[in-house]
This record gives sequence, C-alpha cells and structure tokens, in this order.
Amino acid sequence: MVDNPLTTEPHKPHIAVLFCRGVGHIAKALDARPGIVYGVLGSVLAAAIAFLLFWIVDRFSTSRTQTWWVYLALMFGGGFSAHLRWLDTIDRLREIHFFDQIVTQGLANSTIFEAYRNHFIVTTFFDTHFLFFLLMALLAIVALYWTMVKFSIVRMLLTAMMFGLVTVLHIYDGVTLLAIGGGILALFWLRGGQPTKAMLMTLVLSALSVGAAISWQLSLFRNSGLGIPEWRAPAILFSELALAYPLAWGLMAWGLGDYWRKAGLDECFLLGWTVGCVALTLSGPFYPYSDRGALTLQVPIMIIAGAVYFSRYTRVKASHAAFAVFTLVATPAWKLYREFATTSFANHPSGEPSVYIWMAPGHQEVSKALLAKAERDDILIVPKVKFAFRTDDLWLTMGFPGRLYAGHYALTLNYEKKKDEVNAFFAEADPVKGPEFLKRAKIRFVYLRKEEGADRFEAMPGLTTLAKTPVGMLFEFTAGA
Repeated sequence: MVDNPLTTEPHKPHIAVLFCRGVGHIAKALDARPGIVYGVLGSVLAAAIAFLLFWIVDRFSTSRTQTWWVYLALMFGGGFSAHLRWLDTIDRLREIHFFDQIVTQGLANSTIFEAYRNHFIVTTFFDTHFLFFLLMALLAIVALYWTMVKFSIVRMLLTAMMFGLVTVLHIYDGVTLLAIGGGILALFWLRGGQPTKAMLMTLVLSALSVGAAISWQLSLFRNSGLGIPEWRAPAILFSELALAYPLAWGLMAWGLGDYWRKAGLDECFLLGWTVGCVALTLSGPFYPYSDRGALTLQVPIMIIAGAVYFSRYTRVKASHAAFAVFTLVATPAWKLYREFATTSFANHPSGEPSVYIWMAPGHQEVSKALLAKAERDDILIVPKVKFAFRTDDLWLTMGFPGRLYAGHYALTLNYEKKKDEVNAFFAEADPVKGPEFLKRAKIRFVYLRKEEGADRFEAMPGLTTLAKTPVGMLFEFTAGA
C-alpha cells in the first residue's frame, strides 16, 4: 500500500499498486534499474499478448487464411479518427471554415480513440502498464470461455478468481468483465440451447468476487481520510465509437443477421462479448468510467467481421485488401508519427526532445536543486494550464519526496479548484495575494516555466531563487520573509 503524493490532505496509505511493486521486486532481484525492467517487461507482455491473440483468433476461425487476415487487422489496425487527424495537419484545409468547424473543432472537443492508451491493440503496445491489464483481462475472458465450452466447478472457480484478480489490479476492469459476462448471458438466453445456467452461475460467482475486490479497495479509500475520488471520465459519444472501428462495424452490418441465425456457442460468446463492451462504452454519462468499456472490444468485433467476410469469400480480393489497408493503417501511422515527433531531436526547436523523454541540462539542474532541499512534508506547485499529461510535474517530481498541491485530475482532492488557484497565482503574480496563497496552502517550492515572466516572481515577497536555467526557474517560499 502507498499513500497519495498527488494531494496535500493528511491521509493513510490506501492505494494498492501491485504491478509497480512487482516491477520493483524484479528490478531488485536482477539488480537493475526499475525503468529498464519496466521497458523490457513491456516487450515481454507485448509478445505474450501477440501469441494469445493469435490463439484466440485461430480458435474462432474456419481457415488459416481467415486467421491471418483477422489477426493482422486486429494487431495493427485502427479507425477513421486517425484519417481526420492526418487531414487536420494540412494548413490549407484548416483555413476552410466548414472544415475548421466540423473537423478541427470537432477533434478539439472530443476524445477520439487514438487519444487513449488502450482502445486499440496497436496503441496499447506503447504502454507497459496497460499491456499488463489487457493481458490479464484477456486471460479472464479465456477462462470464462473454457468454462462455457466444458463446465466444471474448478473452471468456474478459476474464472471467478481471475475476475477478482483483474479487479484488484485495476478496479475499473472488473466492471468491464462483468458487463461482458452479462452480454454473453443475455445472448445465450436469447439464442437458446446454450449453457445459460452455467453462465448464470459463473457470472454470479464472478460478480461476488469482483464486488468483494471493489468493496475492499473502496474501504481503503474511505478509511484513508481522503474518501472516494470524485473524478469522472469523459463520456464516449456514439460517433467516436463508430469512427474507431469502421471496417468491423461495416462488415457486421452487412452480415450480422446471417451470423446470428447460424450462431452456436462460439458466435453467441463473441456477440455477447461485443454487446457487453459496447453497452458499457456508451453508458456515459451515467456510469462515470464508460471509457473502460472499450477494453478488449476490438477483439470480438474483428473476429466477427472476419467471420462475416469469409463466409462469403474464401480469399481476400485485391480491391478489398486495399480498402482494408487504407482504413486500418492510418492509426498505427499516426501513432508512430507522434512518437517520432515527441522523441526526435530534429523535431524540437531547442534541439532536444520534450522533457518527458529527455531531460536537458537545465531540467537536470532544476531537479537537482529541488531534491537537495525537499523533504517529505514539502509541497510543490507548477503551472497547470497545459493538458494533464503535458505539465512539468511529470518530470520534476521524479524522486521528489513531497507532495503536489494540484497533481492529478483523478487523485487530487478538489482538483479543479486547486488547479484554478495555481493557474491564477502564475497568471496574476500578485505581490500581495501571491504570498498569501502560498502561505495558506503551505507551499514551499514554486516552479516557473521560462515563458511565464521571471521578473514578476523574483520580486515577489518570500520567494528565493534556487535555480535559474534556460528552461525555467525554481523558487523556495519562506512564509516569514
């Protein structure tokens, strides 16, 4: 258990970070740096998922040709949202009023699936953390499938244990698994002649397992002194879901009726899996974490789409292959482009990648000055006007023993209020209100980006310069000064 350094209220340790703890134990056993272990583990998990997905696709395919086409589309495919992203990089198009209103502003006011870390298999490969969650969720679904293929008490217990374990590792994913189970149960019941009773028993036991895991974690939060986080994920729009997997939706619309008429256990399982994920994904704004419904969704819909296509064609026509590649390839291309743009030295005016990839001497100097003085009870603020994943606390807090006043939108108590206070402090630089805010919030360290205007803060009462570099400045605040 660890405490929450992203908020300043006193509390007890209450967050179970089992995956990170496991990485730490592996690093200690191998006498290696945790960052290296984390990176290598990502490759191992990616390979495990690649093999598991091939097995899953092959299990539901009628030929090896079908297996390979569906597998490659699943592993490396995306949707039409990335096409819009590419078009939005063309300045001439952005200058067109209707394009700006529909595409540019539409992208700015929505969260397309390419922006998430785990809504496509190909984007999940870049995130070790979510690779682990995806692997565990897939294993839990495989356990459920085998329980339905040949029911036994042992298999049912194993499935329930897997559902509970996934919930302990990532609390949101337990609800996703239950939604999938509910969808499968509904399709078994509608179709008839399926192991509906076995599914009901397994789902009830799994729900008890998930419920126990969630109750345990919520009790930790309640007893910590902080309470349960109030954060809600943005609701996913139907248009965002439709744009994400257009090839699969199109093929399913073409042949879903015939697929259902001939459905046996496998087909009902895949359809129920899809129904559960889609229902949860579109459950916002009522369910606060509807984006978690997309976990594993790409798997069943691509398999169903492949089954529909190969029920009519034994081989893929050249024109169909070209259209599939055009539809699917934009997402991995966009992801690779963004990774290159972020990490390439040539793409940054200063001659260096962003600080989330590489810390320049100036960043290192600021970090060294902070770590030389910081203690456990110290509080730090940084400007929070940028997007949550682009603020300076991501690099500045490495090794920082203290806390952030406004750290994380989901883990900071009263985050929006605190974020507004911090941004107002940096925007106004008021020589009277500024020190009063720092004193009231018990803030000791202030990091200032180079573009914020150093002279206003150097003259602020109570602030002492600890580091002044080309990238920014670090101040220490002394309340009595």
